[in-house]
Amino acid sequence: MAQLEKDAYGQYNAFVQAALDNMKKNGVVPWSAPKEERAKLNQPQYAKAAFDSWYARAKEVGFDGPAYVAKVRAALGKPAQ
Repeated sequence: MAQLEKDAYGQYNAFVQAALDNMKKNGVVPWSAPKEERAKLNQPQYAKAAFDSWYARAKEVGFDGPAYVAKVRAALGKPAQ
């Protein structure tokens, strides 16, 4: 599993760049939402359903979703929710 994880992280940027290049080749103009718009999308009335669904699936497969999210938030320097 450690090798799979290493491979996945090692190939991530190249994979994303290839996907962006393919989209541009097909006429897609990449756009990044402004910080204010991203904040709107992350409001509980929008994000809660996605998190709840992910937490439910994580529980089904024996994974502690809330603990994982808390760890990621801490690593990113974001407050706990």
